[in-house]
Amino acid sequence: MVLTKAEKAKNDEQIINTAITWEILEYDMQKAFGSLAKIGEKRSAQLMADGNGYLSYIALVVFDWTTDRDLLPEKAVLKITSCDKMEILIKEVPGFEMDNVREKCAAASDNELKFYENAFKTLKFSNELRVPQFFCGRDFGIDGVEAGYFAIEHFDNVENRHFYNNIQESAVLEIIRQLVIIHTHSYNHPEIMGKMDGNVYEQLYGDFADIKKIEKGIHEAGITYPELKEKLERLKSQLKHFTNWETYQKKLHESCKTRMFCHGDLWTGNMLWRKDEAGDYRMLVMIDWQLCHLGNPLDDLTRLLTSAISKESYLERRDFYLETYYKWFKENTSGHPMPWESFDEFLKQYEQVFILTTVIFGPVLANFTKMLFEKCREEEKEAGFKCYWGKLENMLDESIKYIEKWNW
Repeated sequence: MVLTKAEKAKNDEQIINTAITWEILEYDMQKAFGSLAKIGEKRSAQLMADGNGYLSYIALVVFDWTTDRDLLPEKAVLKITSCDKMEILIKEVPGFEMDNVREKCAAASDNELKFYENAFKTLKFSNELRVPQFFCGRDFGIDGVEAGYFAIEHFDNVENRHFYNNIQESAVLEIIRQLVIIHTHSYNHPEIMGKMDGNVYEQLYGDFADIKKIEKGIHEAGITYPELKEKLERLKSQLKHFTNWETYQKKLHESCKTRMFCHGDLWTGNMLWRKDEAGDYRMLVMIDWQLCHLGNPLDDLTRLLTSAISKESYLERRDFYLETYYKWFKENTSGHPMPWESFDEFLKQYEQVFILTTVIFGPVLANFTKMLFEKCREEEKEAGFKCYWGKLENMLDESIKYIEKWNW
């Protein structure tokens, strides 16, 4: 197909064939850095090898600034959210449905942009919080552009750790430390967190916590993996907590009456990693803040421990990790009373939140297997699937155990 001059010019201006153009990026970077520098002819943008996200396009941009090279970053990572990625996800994952796709894509993009813009300003997190440096961005739909984006710093030599990978104990503790920073900051400063929009999370997460969609997900997962069907069916006893959003939220927050700032999608794939000289993985920054909200901190903790370590490690070291979180949380509460009366109460509430989290994400993970392993290197697939399967089984087994223990 031969392109007209107008079509070719439009393609040249678009960044990785999205609605975000070089002109938009140049203007926003100039405004953010107080510069009139232009992006040069040697500019480039390419999809990152393992960063083509499930909801967004992730691109590495090289600017080639004409002036102010000492002031402006040489590179940036762009996260561009548009509706087509969500529509592909809906088609490819059995049992996954979403209404009002455009509104939810916009809400996800805008919520993450708002976090990066305000993390160290309005929300006043300490510099100990490990997030990428934010450069600039735009809300979804501004000036009629059907996409939203933001630009953040680029890190060299990074790796991803997915649900089919494990991380070592020292890395788990690094993340727990970050969770304590996030959760206790909001616990100690509720007046700051009150500035957050409380409706975005419901808009984004309501589809997952819908009783009919959960039931359909359980059914689809049972067909795909008949060996899991009996365990999945046991989760149906908990659907009474998902008759509507209010019922689910009420049950979730019985375990922690103080709402705290939460990441909302905390698993090892939403972090950037670098391998050290000893071969251990070190977490550089936490990313993917689309679902950040005021909620139950135990939900973050549950997601971490079910995604980061093997089934065997979970069963052996669960209490150690929970005791560490509880101890560090207490040390960082600035004299405020703990939200749980004792560690035993904390443990009970963790186990009950674990049930709620598994009811939603157990079926999703089972149905998500095919798409997840598209990102797995061929030489890792056999060991990766064994690791993944163990984590999925552990989620179901532990939930059934907790349901019986607490007579839910």
